[in-house]
Amino acid sequence: MAEEKKMMVGSLHHQMTTVKDMDEAVHLYSDVLGLTLTARLIVPNDALSEDVGSAETWGDADHVWEIATLDNGKGAPIELCHPIYPPVVKVEGTTDYGYTGHTEQSFAVEDIWAWYNWIVENGYRPQSEPWETAPNCMTFVFYDKEGNIIQLYEDKEQPAIPRWTTIPGMPQGDFRSPEQKAMCEKTYK
Repeated sequence: MAEEKKMMVGSLHHQMTTVKDMDEAVHLYSDVLGLTLTARLIVPNDALSEDVGSAETWGDADHVWEIATLDNGKGAPIELCHPIYPPVVKVEGTTDYGYTGHTEQSFAVEDIWAWYNWIVENGYRPQSEPWETAPNCMTFVFYDKEGNIIQLYEDKEQPAIPRWTTIPGMPQGDFRSPEQKAMCEKTYK
């Protein structure tokens, strides 16, 4: 009898959130949560045009996205996706608990109360104040400007352990051309 093959995935590679306002999302993840913007680009990279938003504009392209990746070197990066064509659609009421699909992103932090105050000071709405989930563990949840749920979690006994870091020598930053940047500015809000 042949041995049965067992498949197992590795650690989380990245987590993607679709957003309507890329600039606001990049602000939250970089300026408020402290992640580093490692890339911002248009996919496919040849999708350039002054006239955004029609099949004629994009030719054979089924989809055109702006993608941004942000990382802290301690786990899986966050990938933000802003659909340009077809345009993003905000689905009301499906980013809360009790619905299928992406419910929340969770980040390990130190000093949960300092984080809570920082989030409130920056204009984000918390679901509640920090609360104890287990002995020596505190958490709270807040909403980004589009209603997506983000959880911050502090475990005083087992803080987050870095699993990998950014590859040395790998270029980082905003890879969009001036034409792509101008095109994206026309699609936001």
